[in-house]
Amino acid sequence: MGNTRHCNTGLVADRISFIFVTMPLTAQRILIISPESWGKSMLSKHHYAVALANAGHDVWFLLPPWADRELALQYRHPRVHLLFDSYSLKGARFLPAILRKAWYKRIVRSMEKHCGGPFGVVWSFDNSRFFDLDSFVHAFRIHHMMDYHTDYQLAQACSTAHLCLGVTTGIVQKMQPFNRHSYFVQHGYAPVAEEAALLPDVPQVHRALYTGNLLMPYVQWSWLHALVKSNPDVHFFLAGSYSQSNLNEHSNPNALAEVEKIGRNANVTLLGECIPGQMQSYLRQADVLFFAYRSNEFPEILANSHKIMAYLASGKPIVSHIISEYVKHDNLLCMASNLDKYLHSFREVIEHPEIHRSAAAIERRTNWANSNTYEQQIRRIQNLIGQLGQDIQLIQDKEHHG
Repeated sequence: MGNTRHCNTGLVADRISFIFVTMPLTAQRILIISPESWGKSMLSKHHYAVALANAGHDVWFLLPPWADRELALQYRHPRVHLLFDSYSLKGARFLPAILRKAWYKRIVRSMEKHCGGPFGVVWSFDNSRFFDLDSFVHAFRIHHMMDYHTDYQLAQACSTAHLCLGVTTGIVQKMQPFNRHSYFVQHGYAPVAEEAALLPDVPQVHRALYTGNLLMPYVQWSWLHALVKSNPDVHFFLAGSYSQSNLNEHSNPNALAEVEKIGRNANVTLLGECIPGQMQSYLRQADVLFFAYRSNEFPEILANSHKIMAYLASGKPIVSHIISEYVKHDNLLCMASNLDKYLHSFREVIEHPEIHRSAAAIERRTNWANSNTYEQQIRRIQNLIGQLGQDIQLIQDKEHHG
């Protein structure tokens, strides 16, 4: 970085740190760039948008070009402005940098005019669009990477951000060569008001619940099929999308076939996609929570999972594949490295509630989730911004005194 870059970054960092840390209720204008649309299901970028809006900020949420307008508007949040993407520049990565940046700046001016003025913060979760983040000249710029494999224009997005954040150690290590201000911030937990929603009456004694997008390509279906077959005394409820939703840009015929296959079992109920309040009710009614991803094949991609926080907040025992970011916290989840261990762990949880559903175990899980709410993650990010401003000021002071 040259001296000019340090100077500009320092000024912006100091300004945003002051607004975030000392005046959290000031209506700072924030643009969130998301690869997922708005809708029934909510992921980290949606929760960050809501948490920032609830703190008094003026939040704009830029949806991906493929977003279903009707679906997004149906579930829009009263405090978050939805911005439909008519701005993206197709094939931008193939243009010469000088031409691409000039065009991006023109688009940004148009966007800011539409939204009533410049953004003070641009918080991008998508490095496939607007990856020249310095096109937002007046903004403090954050690149927040949630998925290890979504590294379309990683170098450019990281190098033009002031601050880079990742939810796994591997993601942070991937970003650091392009921006030394790259840090780990755990997934957040969003407390949700419970809505009345009862799980169907079933003859089985025990109730197990899976939540999440059933069309994602990383589900370990062989483990789930085996789990259902080997536990006829357990009813398995699967709550998640397996059709069009704000999380699914494309259909996944192979995954849909697996969903239909598992749904034919007498001890399985497909609940479909649920709104957060309903999901909260289902989590409370379950005896055990479970999921299984192909972590042996894709360890970096599956090193963390957004759903774990909601699972932990319920206090219920959790059976899963190996999740590397939780290996050092193995008393929170029952993780298994292969199918036999997975089936054994699940049975152990079912047969020994005095261990896995004890007051101490419940408290341990809920405390972890409650220490990682989105409000607390934002405070941690505020601290990083403040530290960034201090670091840059030290560099400037050294350069000034030569």
